[in-house]
Amino acid sequence: MAYEGKHEIQLSEEYVLEKLVPESPFHAFHGMAFDLQNQLYVASLFEQTIYRVDVDSGNVEVFIGSPMGQADDLVFSPDGTVYWTALLSGEIRVKKEGGSPSVLVSGYPGTDPITINKKGQVFFAQSFLGDKLFELDPDGKKTPRQILDKPEGLNAFAFGNDGWLYSPQMHDGLIIRMNVHNGQVETITSGLYLPTAVKFNSKGQLFGVDTFGGFVFQIEDVIKGDKKIIARINPGLDNLAIDSNDQLYVSSFVEKAVYQVDVDSGDIKKIIEAVSPQGKGLTTPCGIALYEDQNETTLYVADLFAYRVLDAMTGEQKEMHRSFVTPLILSTSISANEKHVIISDWFAGEIHILDRITSKFLSTIKGLNYPYGTVELPDGSLLVADCGAGQVIRILDQAGQKNRIVLQDNMSTPTGLTITKDEQQVFVTETGSGVLSSIEIANGNRKIVASDLDMPEGIALHPDGKIILAEVGKKRLLAIDPVTGRRETIAWNLPIGLPGYAEGPLPFIPTDVAVSCFGHIYISTNTNNAIYRIDRKI
Repeated sequence: MAYEGKHEIQLSEEYVLEKLVPESPFHAFHGMAFDLQNQLYVASLFEQTIYRVDVDSGNVEVFIGSPMGQADDLVFSPDGTVYWTALLSGEIRVKKEGGSPSVLVSGYPGTDPITINKKGQVFFAQSFLGDKLFELDPDGKKTPRQILDKPEGLNAFAFGNDGWLYSPQMHDGLIIRMNVHNGQVETITSGLYLPTAVKFNSKGQLFGVDTFGGFVFQIEDVIKGDKKIIARINPGLDNLAIDSNDQLYVSSFVEKAVYQVDVDSGDIKKIIEAVSPQGKGLTTPCGIALYEDQNETTLYVADLFAYRVLDAMTGEQKEMHRSFVTPLILSTSISANEKHVIISDWFAGEIHILDRITSKFLSTIKGLNYPYGTVELPDGSLLVADCGAGQVIRILDQAGQKNRIVLQDNMSTPTGLTITKDEQQVFVTETGSGVLSSIEIANGNRKIVASDLDMPEGIALHPDGKIILAEVGKKRLLAIDPVTGRRETIAWNLPIGLPGYAEGPLPFIPTDVAVSCFGHIYISTNTNNAIYRIDRKI
């Protein structure tokens, strides 16, 4: 698939637009598999798309599009049938050769690795949202047979010639093997950081990737567990696939990349690299936040699988912290003040507090239900738009779990938050009901500022007192007067609104806005992975 990177954004004649961070294709790569014709397929979980990749030319085309292409891992059977795990939706999906995609089984949250043995039996496991190993009925007529209730952290696995199923046990840094007949489990090797995949080549040699260390390794002896590093790339490696000629390929969810790795020399060849390791480009921009001081203006970006710090005037990346190397799994919403950067992760239901200067992770607040927008108040308490709970809550103690006050309840997917200059009120968008409200922080009293909006998400306060709002359903950027409710359309036909999935939060990958003290407007655009700056004409 050729990526043109073109989108005809329309602007009010009073404004001008500048591209701060350029567009880039794709939204992270995960599972990989070759079919019997030696054709490579790569899964993009959050883009909900499976791609067909020409490893010689680097050309990419859609094999199964969104939403049915939601896949974390995939495998081909000898008859050309492809099975894949829709991790977010908790389903196993299937496409027979020449047929259409369909759901085979559902109700298995966190379906992650999937593979087939020499007898044609299909096995899958839950991870992150559950930890069980199953045998799947290829026709979907029988309930999957549970083999193990543990161990935790299984990921992309494969059968050896001995009939055992070999798998990473991610969080313990282990490679294990499992007997799928009697449930016996043995440790093969330990001492890894965060292994995420293992595969065998035709010679019976076992290779794997470690996402934390960013390296490809070989288990030289599956009995003794001896291992060696084949190649080092960058943290964020996800999966690997080996073709019929024993050529090894790995995927990266940070660089949105596919690399070929020579197992003898360790040489690395780029097949696809949509974001360079030097930070030119974004994975999937979600939340954005500004902090301004006398010296510079800094833009903080929640980039799904990375937290990035950019120069707000040039777009140059100054700092990056990758998922899984840090406590982050996903970075989806963000706010910043003099002391802290606050990152929300709706997938894990967590909020992370970082030192803004050092980027040190200070604390993690757990037990939330799809947290999105956050605001830190002067007393150190946090306001949180808990989208899944339908609440705006105030967390009084960042290190605790019990000191939480519901400021406003029964809301329809609260998403974006921004606070007034006097810090007495907070504005909140409700993506589901299309409402923009103001809430008095002292008593929780709520007033509707605007309604009949189409999926409002990110908001920020302009120096002139107006609210800048991303109306995702209509793909436009608005300025709303909070006193009169008058609306001004600043831009439309924006590349925003990456489709979500039925079981997940409605905002999914949120579109966010930020505004500087000089009135510079920034917006993240999640379908083409860009960030734009919009200014009034002088």
